[in-house]
Amino acid sequence: MTRLRNTASLLLIFQLSIGFLSSLAPRAYATDVSQRRRPSRAVSVQADDEQGEPRGLRFRLSEGAEQAARPTGNPTPVNATKLSESEVQSVLARLPPLKTEAADETAFNFRERSLPPPRAGQTMLASFPATTPADAPDVKTNEPLQVVRQSPTGEVPLAPQLSVTFSQAMVAVTSHDELAAGDVPVKLTPQPPGRWRWVGTKTLLFDSTDERLPMATTYTASVPANTKSANGGMLKAAATWTFATPAPQVKTKYPENIPMRRDALMYVEFDQRVDPAAVLRTIRVRGGGATNLSLRLATDDEIATDEIVRQLVKTALKDRWLAFRAVDATNGDPRVALPADSGISVSIGPGTPSAEGSRTTTTAQGFSFRTYGRLRVTEHRCGWQKVCTPFDEWRITLSNNLDAGAFDKSQVRIVPEFPDAKIAVYGNVIQISGLKRGRTVYKVMLDGALKDDFGQTLGDTAPLTFNVGSAPPSLASSADGFVVLDPSSAPRFSVYSINHNTLKVSLYTVAPEDWERFGNYLRFTSGYGDDNKSQKQATPPGKLSYSKTIEVKGQPDEMTETRIDLAPAVKGEFGQVVVVVESTLPVKRNNERQTIHSWVQLTNIGLDAFVDQTDLV
Repeated sequence: MTRLRNTASLLLIFQLSIGFLSSLAPRAYATDVSQRRRPSRAVSVQADDEQGEPRGLRFRLSEGAEQAARPTGNPTPVNATKLSESEVQSVLARLPPLKTEAADETAFNFRERSLPPPRAGQTMLASFPATTPADAPDVKTNEPLQVVRQSPTGEVPLAPQLSVTFSQAMVAVTSHDELAAGDVPVKLTPQPPGRWRWVGTKTLLFDSTDERLPMATTYTASVPANTKSANGGMLKAAATWTFATPAPQVKTKYPENIPMRRDALMYVEFDQRVDPAAVLRTIRVRGGGATNLSLRLATDDEIATDEIVRQLVKTALKDRWLAFRAVDATNGDPRVALPADSGISVSIGPGTPSAEGSRTTTTAQGFSFRTYGRLRVTEHRCGWQKVCTPFDEWRITLSNNLDAGAFDKSQVRIVPEFPDAKIAVYGNVIQISGLKRGRTVYKVMLDGALKDDFGQTLGDTAPLTFNVGSAPPSLASSADGFVVLDPSSAPRFSVYSINHNTLKVSLYTVAPEDWERFGNYLRFTSGYGDDNKSQKQATPPGKLSYSKTIEVKGQPDEMTETRIDLAPAVKGEFGQVVVVVESTLPVKRNNERQTIHSWVQLTNIGLDAFVDQTDLV
């Protein structure tokens, strides 16, 4: 309030001062420009004062008149009528005619055409065909005709085509259609549907209508004696050879080496077309004993309800597969045809026929699987070596595949517990991983409600024992190679060890110009150094400022952090140090000794970057 009062007082004083000064100056009133140009109409300040007119700043207030509100909304559009064509022409006729000039229409300005490229050699003009016939060259020869190459021969896994090459030209150069209409000098027995064709004048090919010659067939190819070439050469003796494609070979089989239901479908796919009924007569299925089980082909509905077999059939080539199942010999019931908890062997052949040729298999082909039995633990082990370390994975193997959807980690209890235990199910195996405590005996209890794919539960089982031994000695650091310490912390470099009582520490004082020698030293210690003696660096660069064997204060089988003071190798707060930490445990070979090599920098200069083994961004 005081400030407002002061402001008002100053304004009042200023106004009074202006009023006083205005009495000393002449007054001027706004008049029309033309009036100001007329001296006779001018009035003086003295005259105004004599008339008693007010002086100073004047205001006039009056009552304002309310104005009518402007109409809102869009204006109403005016009705318009489209002009007719005649009315449009009448309006255009009022306009003056357009002036035309000669340059209004010109042809497109094409660029100057490029010269054609020069042709090599000399151009000679001649008519084709020649106007005068020329005598054909004499190509007759007295050399005997020979078959120089034939393919395939002998036993072959696949015969895409038959190829025969002669030593002399057998046909004239003409079109493929004319050559195909002629006789061929080669006879193929049996000859499947297909066609002969010449490739050049010396090579004859036979292509089957299918993508290859039929399988399971023995072929004989021959060229009769006295066969003549186009040059007059004659084949003195007949050329005959044979080749054969194999009998049916099993390509895919299911199921194999897994537990299955007692009504499981079986599936076999071959590398060629087969007759399923004929193949089924050569299949023998045994289980539990030596008696062969009764079999029949699976129906389309049975295949559609089996997800795995349905997918196998979907991806198989046409007419190359069959699905079948065992049935009860008395009533044909397939539900319990396979014996329970038994090994099932499937033998295909010998004598398995093909739908492409007459050859049959001479040896049996087969596979095996098991029907499921009671769910039980069949094995439990730690790692893959003879010792069990805290880092090894535990595996519990069961007789049947577990129901992964119904499995819960709480169904596996570990005593004593260890942190961050990871439990997973893969088929019939439970895997347990994580860092365990060394020299400790663990017990694993499985819940009796654990279910398999067949709906069975595990029931009561004895605890499984895992005797974890001592951890192997290990030595590591938070960062290897090049390390920049936090400028806000003490100049100490941390290493982490397990089951090391002492460590040998060496500190080398270095400068930036020693970096290349440090790289050569790392390559030498890792065995990647070259043979250039000038670049070999067997010892760390710089000056050895500290070397001592220090004691590690830690518990057995537990990771221990040891902080190494770098002050003996630096002058002041900043510097560069090469730190070498070595295990003191005995080793058979020096390259087996666990060692840490790090270039450590103490600085207060910071840089944010993304870095990997080769690049820094």
